[in-house]
Amino acid sequence: MQYSYSGNISRLDSSLLKCAYSIYLGLTIFEFAFNDESGSLLKYFGFAIIIFWFVCIVRGHLKIIINVPTKRLICWWIVLCISLLWSVNFSTGFYYIYSIANVLCLIIVAENMYWDKKSIVSLLQTYSIAAMIMGIIVIAKGNLYHGVGIRYTIRLFGSEMDPNGISAYLSIPILIMLHFVLKKVKGWKIFVLGIIVCGYAMLLTGSRGGFVAILIGIISFLLLDSF
Repeated sequence: MQYSYSGNISRLDSSLLKCAYSIYLGLTIFEFAFNDESGSLLKYFGFAIIIFWFVCIVRGHLKIIINVPTKRLICWWIVLCISLLWSVNFSTGFYYIYSIANVLCLIIVAENMYWDKKSIVSLLQTYSIAAMIMGIIVIAKGNLYHGVGIRYTIRLFGSEMDPNGISAYLSIPILIMLHFVLKKVKGWKIFVLGIIVCGYAMLLTGSRGGFVAILIGIISFLLLDSF
């Protein structure tokens, strides 16, 4: 991957961007709880990151780099926009297209920031810690899904998250933490606890799809790591 960072963006601005991006990624796990009539409130944080980054780019006269995979995503997004012409529910379609546009902008921001190994590890650790917090909430304050059955979920600020959604959010951090443990990354012992907490929280959700996903992920991870 190419980077546009050449020293024109100050180290302070670069550090602030990476810190904000890490916090944003961690908060996405709890996005279901930050909603109002207009949708996710987290998008405003994303807008702030995009605007600040764009100001840094303009101020430093830097060229914006868009990699090939992102260009393909943009083409797909354009097709989605065109599909609104025959959509039976324009407002819902526009809402999702608007959300995807926000994500695409954040991907472009990430592609045009300087990421060294330390920065990437810090980003993934922040995301993993957020997942651990969610796991702890599920274990300590979990509620039965819709008040019945044996599947547990969490309810924050009046919003309830689907157990499958919780499982999806926990599965990827479990694989990340597994990598930290196997590679003995600094603080790896904490992530052993994180795997246990998130794994038990996934068990409480009763998500079969989540367990299939994590099983495939772990097998794939171990196979790829052995070559």
